[in-house]
This record gives sequence, C-alpha cells and structure tokens, in this order.
Amino acid sequence: MMAHPHAQARRTVNLKTLSTPLAVWTDADRTQWDTLPWTSVVSRLIALIRQTQPSPAATLAERQLRQLIQSAPGCTGELLVEISEYGADPKDLVRTQQQWNLVQPWYVLQAVLDTLHEKDDVPYSIYQKLSVLVKRMVWHTLSQNWDELERDPVTGVSNRRATQVELDRLHRLGQPFTVYYVDLNDFKLINDSYGHAVGDRVLRTVAERWQGLMRESDWCGRWGGDEFLIIVSGSLSEEAAMRLGVRLRQACAEPICLPPLDPIVVSTAYGYAHYPTDADTVEDLVDVADRRLYAAKGRKLHQQWGREVSSVEGPTLRVEGELDEARIDVHYQPIVEVSSGRVIHWEALVRYRGENDSLHYPTEFLKTLSPATLQQLNRWVLRRVFGDLNHWSNAGYHPTVAVNVDIALLATSPGLRYVTDLHRRYPGISPAQLAFDIRENWGLWGASSLVERLQAWREQGYGINLDNFGQARTALAELVQLPLTGVKIDRSVTGQWQSPAERRLLQSLLAMGLPLGLTMVAQGVESPDQYEALQAWGCQTVQGWLVGKAVPAQEVLMVGPRRQ
Repeated sequence: MMAHPHAQARRTVNLKTLSTPLAVWTDADRTQWDTLPWTSVVSRLIALIRQTQPSPAATLAERQLRQLIQSAPGCTGELLVEISEYGADPKDLVRTQQQWNLVQPWYVLQAVLDTLHEKDDVPYSIYQKLSVLVKRMVWHTLSQNWDELERDPVTGVSNRRATQVELDRLHRLGQPFTVYYVDLNDFKLINDSYGHAVGDRVLRTVAERWQGLMRESDWCGRWGGDEFLIIVSGSLSEEAAMRLGVRLRQACAEPICLPPLDPIVVSTAYGYAHYPTDADTVEDLVDVADRRLYAAKGRKLHQQWGREVSSVEGPTLRVEGELDEARIDVHYQPIVEVSSGRVIHWEALVRYRGENDSLHYPTEFLKTLSPATLQQLNRWVLRRVFGDLNHWSNAGYHPTVAVNVDIALLATSPGLRYVTDLHRRYPGISPAQLAFDIRENWGLWGASSLVERLQAWREQGYGINLDNFGQARTALAELVQLPLTGVKIDRSVTGQWQSPAERRLLQSLLAMGLPLGLTMVAQGVESPDQYEALQAWGCQTVQGWLVGKAVPAQEVLMVGPRRQ
C-alpha cells in the first residue's frame, strides 16, 4: 500500500526548526510554492506569521499550524467532498461557550491564513488546502462532543440540524421515503400549567415512545418546540402510512406519569408526505407535510391530495349517561420475566372507543362514571377477558391474565356469583388463569371481612395482586395481612429509580418479595438503563413500554406463544 506523499515529511521534520527567515528565500522560491517540499511550505508560513502578525495572534496561529501538520489528514479530493456535505462553515454548529473555546484557536489560524492570502503572500492552491485542513480539524474537535451536536438535549432524539442532514442524504440517494410532521396538541397549556421542566419531561417521554415504534432504518428528530419529523425510508402505501400515524397518536396518548403529579394525557396531530410522489425537493416535502398537519388540526381530518380521510383525534372524554358496551375494548399488556425475557402474564386494560374510533384510556373517563356504571364496566371487562382466554385456549395458548377490578366486586356475593357464572359459560377456563388486581385502599385494609373474602378467592386458585403499590404508601404490617400473590410497584416509585431516596425504597420493596412469597412487578419500565438497574436489584418481573405495549386481543396470539 502506497503511503501518503506527506506522511514521511510529517514523521521526519523537526518542528522546532521551522522558522526560516524570509530573507533566505529566493525569488524562485516565492513563485514556486507548489513545487516546494511540504516542510518548506510550513517553514515559510511560520516565518510569514511571525513577521506579519501581531504577537498574540502570531503565537497562537503558529501553535495551531504545528498541531495541524502533526494531526490533520492529507488534503485529498475525498476530504473536500466529505467536508462539503457538512456545509460551508462548521462554526454554524457551535452552540456552547465550551465548544467555542475549543475551536476558537483554529479560527484564529484561519483568519491569519485569510490575511496572508489577501496580501498575495500565499498562493490560492496552498491557501485552499490549508483552509480545508483547518475546517477538518474544527470538525475533529467538535466530534469529541459529537452527541451534543447531533442530539436534542431535551428529548434525546436527533436535533434539527442532524435531521436536515438526513433528509438531504435520502434526497441525494433518490429513493422513496415518507416524512411525518407531528406535533402535540395544546402543548403550551402543559408548560403554562406545570412549568417548562415538566413540559420537557413530557416531550422526552413522547419522543422515547415514538422511537420505540421505529425501525432501525427510520428516523425521529425534533424539528422545534413540540414539533417532530419522523422519516420512514422506503415506499409506504397510504394504508400503511395511516396505520403508522394512528400508532404514533396512540403511543402519545397513553397517560404519562411524572410523580408526584397526576398522570398527564396529551394528544397529537400529524401530516405526512411521500417523496418523490408529493414533492421533488426536501423543502417542499416538509412544507406539504406541515400543511397537512395544520389541515388535520383545523378540521380534525387527515388531508390527502384531492381527498380527505378521517383522522383519529384524542380529546379528553367525558362519558355522560350510560356506557355503550359495544364501545368497550380490552387490550393486553405483557408482564415479562426479567431473567429470561419470557411473557409470563398479561394485564387486561380497558379502553373506550369514542368518535371516529379513537381509543380513550381509563384516566380519561373512569372518574366520570357513577359507582353503578363502574360495577357494570367491571363485569363487561371480565366477560370479555373470559371470552378471549377461551379463544386463546382453543388455539393452544393458555396464558394467565390479571384484571383490574373494583374491590367491591371481590367483597360482595353478587361479584362471586358473576364470576362463577362465567366459569360455567367457559368451563375450560380455570381460576389459576386469572388474577385480580386491586388498588391500595386505606379505608378497607382493616376490615377482617374483606381479608376473609380475599382469602376465599385465593383458596379457589385465583391470584390477588396489589396494584399501583407505593401511591398510598401502605404500611408493611397491613400488607402482610392480605392474602396476596403479587405486588405491582407503581410507576411513581419505579420512575424515580435514579433518585437516592426512591432508589432505596425501590430496592427495599423488591427485596421483601422473596421472604413474603410475593411476585414483585415493576411497572412503567421505559428505558434500558432502568431495566438493567431493576435486574441488578433482583427484580423478578417488569411491565412497561420497553418490554411490550398493550395490544388488542387478536394480536396476543402473535406475541405470546413466540415469547414463551
């Protein structure tokens, strides 16, 4: 392999000797820079700098020039192409004082080279090569903190500059791709109500959820404020594009728990555009997606060229009067064993299908229900779960499902009779396939009759889990009284795993499971770092977006058997 022509010169030259006075240069030397050895070029430059520049600038420029010759790569055509892709001046990317302090010496050297070139002391060919090398060294310096340049500091996804570079790259390739322009509805209200710190956490949570939907070849970037661009590479049909849009909205709409605040529910709107079908340039493509976004926000419709397709909006729902059973959906979220990654249980989660088939989460409508309507909802959900278990059993899959129920259903005779009737209707479903999730309730733990009722359910083979443990800080003595099989640690605790105080609480809760014979489930697990910490602390099972989102009943057979 042939060495670079300047490599040997860089190895052999003694930089301390590169200070030849201008007086020793011949007239021929002055007109034949390109024919001189590289060491002579550097020697001339240092002499020029010393004789023509003020002392502080000369000293700094000389130091940077010596470093440039020692460290910079050769000035090749490939390097020129590579630098041109980043734009004319990397200084445009300097955003912090620390970054500027790092690159400022290189711009001092560049300013000196500009001055020498303007006075015709340095020919253009040499000036151009050195300027490219200086720019390369600026990029090299900035790359030491590259993540700060590429990542949005609030959300952790790619920033606008990096997203623009990716759009330009895909455009140069000339292959099809789709751009989604997405923003959060009424996000200003969150900032005004809770403060910008909470608003930033909401943005980060939403961005992380959206990233979880992306393929490795796709892209998620923050475009500005509460606006994001999602880039999907490859051809995308209209049906597939709409499906992804609905998934983006649903991922955003799941309540965001930011302790000690109540869960926050946000909604989103989106518009998308296909390259090259909808536009020939990147600028026009983003503009088309942006205009469709605002058409969707204005009319609650998703706009396409020449036609309108109903969009899925997610406003807060207030249920007036009776619930419509036909609008009740039950989705199932996996509970995963940490040691193996297996799905060992599912949790049934109720959804209410509103106008335009939009899905609403329990926090959006449960508080508006009367006690009688809530009891009716419990029965509907149980009946749906029994039916789904029966369908899965007929297909050869026999999972365990945990169902959130009001404590009154378990504490009363009518509730027991209703569950017994469901077993008669579905004789293939055993009590061991069901667990009941009950919430902390300070007013009931002291009632011996409730403990007796729960014990009766346990003796029949049903599981009893204490759900959202940590919200009400139930005393350990009261916890031991209950005939439980498991405890689900609330996301308000698991979400604060990095806080020293909450970390000690979380570790203590996980440690108590084994001696009490309880399965401890960490809820709200949404990041790999959180998962690894829980695993190191001996957590048995986890639940959350990181290990699996809630899916409709028909998708359980596609996920469950594969992850057994």
